[in-house]
This record gives sequence, C-alpha cells and structure tokens, in this order.
Amino acid sequence: MYRYFDATKMAEFLYDCVYKTIYEIIPVEVDYLHHYDDFRSRIEQQFDMPEKTFSLLVNFLSQGNGKLSKRAKENEFKRLTQAETESIEEFYKNIFQEN
Repeated sequence: MYRYFDATKMAEFLYDCVYKTIYEIIPVEVDYLHHYDDFRSRIEQQFDMPEKTFSLLVNFLSQGNGKLSKRAKENEFKRLTQAETESIEEFYKNIFQEN
C-alpha cells in the first residue's frame, strides 16, 4: 500500500506548464519574432545598422512605448536626424503596436 507515492499533483503541474508553454508562450514568442524580422527588414531598407545597434534600438523603443528617449537620441542614436527618428518610431508603432 505504501510502495509508491502519489505523483498526481506533480503530473498535473507538469501538464499545466507544458500546456501553457505550447498554447500561450510559444505563440507570443513566434509573433514577436515575426514582428522583429519585419521591423528589421524595414530598417535595413533605409539604414545601414549593425545587429547590435538594431537590437539596442528595439529595446529602447519597447521600453519607451514606441518612442526613443531623449538620452538615446542624444547618445546612441545621435547620427539620426529628427525625420529619421520619427520614421523609425512610426515603423515600430505600425509593426509592434498593431492590434
């Protein structure tokens, strides 16, 4: 009677984790990667930007809700004109913040 322990709760927890991963987390990640690739291709059409700088750009835009901070404009992206910055922000808004 006491030879095997009851692993029902652990099996249910594992099932819930796998289910959430397959049906919630992975689709969100795949959607993000599609948006990232679309944004990258749009930026590559207009700007010559290394991957590291592009990654930094996406991070700044996501933290600022689609807007580059004043510090980012003055430091990391000081080569961009005001029109280019607005264009990039518009691209980001159209791709990542579409509902």
